[in-house]
Amino acid sequence: MKEPVFYKVVRPILASWFKLFYRPQYEGLENIPESGRIILAGNHTNFFDCFLVGTATKRCVHFMAKAELMKGIGKHIFTGLGIIPVDRSSVSS
Repeated sequence: MKEPVFYKVVRPILASWFKLFYRPQYEGLENIPESGRIILAGNHTNFFDCFLVGTATKRCVHFMAKAELMKGIGKHIFTGLGIIPVDRSSVSS
C-alpha cells in the first residue's frame, strides 16, 4: 500500500509532540525489520496507543479500525491516514 499524503504530514507532527510532552520509551524497536510485511499490535491501554504505534517506527503503519469511525468528518480524516475499515457486524465462516 502507498503511504497516504495526510499520514506523511501528520506522523512527524505527532512524533514530535509525543517526544516533547510524553517522552515515550519504546522497547524492542530493533526487532522491527526495515522492509517486508509485519504486524504491530498495540494493547490499547490508552487512547494514545494507536498514535504511539504509528510514531514508533519510520515505516508507514496501516491501521485497521471499526467501520463506524468512517462516518462524517471522520471519514475524511481516517481515509487520509490510510485506515482500513473493518465491518465488525459481518461474520464469515
